[in-house]
Amino acid sequence: MRFHCTLLLAGCFASLSEAARVIIKAEASVNYEERHGIISKESPVRYHFVEGKFFKGHANDKSLRSVSFYEIAENLAAHLSKHNYVPTGHATDNDVMILVNWGVTAVEDSFEEFHGIDSDEEFDQMFGSPVASESSEGETEITYDVTASPNWSAVGLQSNSQMLGFWETMHDGSLMPSEHHELQSLLKEERYFIVVIAFDNKKYQKGEKEILWSTRFSMRAGGISFNQAYAELTATASDYFGREMKGLTRKRSDDHSKVEFGDIQVLDTVDEKSSRK
Repeated sequence: MRFHCTLLLAGCFASLSEAARVIIKAEASVNYEERHGIISKESPVRYHFVEGKFFKGHANDKSLRSVSFYEIAENLAAHLSKHNYVPTGHATDNDVMILVNWGVTAVEDSFEEFHGIDSDEEFDQMFGSPVASESSEGETEITYDVTASPNWSAVGLQSNSQMLGFWETMHDGSLMPSEHHELQSLLKEERYFIVVIAFDNKKYQKGEKEILWSTRFSMRAGGISFNQAYAELTATASDYFGREMKGLTRKRSDDHSKVEFGDIQVLDTVDEKSSRK
């Protein structure tokens, strides 16, 4: 009996570990990195927030409604200050405009699961077009034209993978089969997320939309309320604001280590001809 209890506790700890893991997709344009890679305290970046879209998902999650955009923005501002970003009320003159989307992913049941269909033949009998024909014995036979099922679940998974920043990594051929399966599993669960997109505000005022950087970060919604999650999400992902990171970055929300980015230094050079010898 003691062994059984140990298994239950292990499962509990695994669930908590999964809930605390934040997955981050950080991107930045080459121009932005060249101009703002290392920002001096003498030249702060002036910015303002713009409220984006709120995604409520399918669950009746009251904690999502209890957190306002202003609370999310205020929390983001505290972390942006570490990157020398200063909010101002001069929207037309600011350097950067920051759009914020947030919410929870909507997880769809597959069409087949929703209707309890276990095989293609069963689907055709339920939704295919009946066709009457006469057999060689003169008896009437009913068959069903094959009909493609509406893959609502796949459409929802694609939308979620793009919102969370998984899409590119899942389709660039860099993942092992087990890693690809892991991301697919994460897309099938509800995930809290925040998407921060920074635009060049001077160009935006002229009708041009140039994204300087974007950071997408999410965590499992099960076992935590959004009241707690939005602050943990931002604290965990804030080191990557304005950075270009290849692939997806995974970090636990209780990991208090800091990521420091400095100047790129060339330690040595290798002559191309000599390296071939």
